[in-house]
Amino acid sequence: MKQYAIPHYLVKLLELGAYNKFIKISTSFLKDHFEMSQQSCSRIINELYSKEYIKKEIIHGGLNVMVTSKGIDYIIETKEYFNLALTKPGYFEMEGRLFTGLGEGSYYMSKRPYKKAFYRKLKIDPFPGTLNLRLEDEKYEKINFRLSKLKGTYIPGFQDQSRTYGPVKCFKAIIEDEYEGAQMFAIRSHYEKNVIEIISSFHLRKELNINDGDLVKVKVYLNNAFID
Repeated sequence: MKQYAIPHYLVKLLELGAYNKFIKISTSFLKDHFEMSQQSCSRIINELYSKEYIKKEIIHGGLNVMVTSKGIDYIIETKEYFNLALTKPGYFEMEGRLFTGLGEGSYYMSKRPYKKAFYRKLKIDPFPGTLNLRLEDEKYEKINFRLSKLKGTYIPGFQDQSRTYGPVKCFKAIIEDEYEGAQMFAIRSHYEKNVIEIISSFHLRKELNINDGDLVKVKVYLNNAFID
């Protein structure tokens, strides 16, 4: 079953009353409610059970089924995801707390092959350093995870006499509704998924007058999410 179909079938079970209580069902009944064969209904119920989105008890003449709190949370998360797409089409908005990184951003952004590629593909002449933000809200971490799965703008890696530099992918961004830049995902990163790295042609700390611990808002645009 496709991931996007899971909330559909959970909602179908809720329509029958499977919220906070068991309901008695059969696959012969579900085939009309789900609009598919009994075999497909059995497969869906088993998959929802294996993912712990429902509880089930096999009884004489059918099943007792109840949507779990995990299933309800998944429906709510999907609803928020759709609402986000409807209210903010074309971009994701995140907020993170500024912190000083490991100093690698300055080193990498000074490398000519990276600089040339960033300018050619994104029209960014990167300031030697990255703006590092730590996400403190779980909803932003989920957005960041979704972004990490999209293609974005590909920046190829390269090799010099001393070492190999890995490829990265980027998404165009606006920082604090004012300065253009890009969110960057490095293939090799010392940071967790609750951290985002921003590049820009501007010295953002100076231009925005921000320091470690300050909250910074970033809009990440998806118009280059599926292209090289």
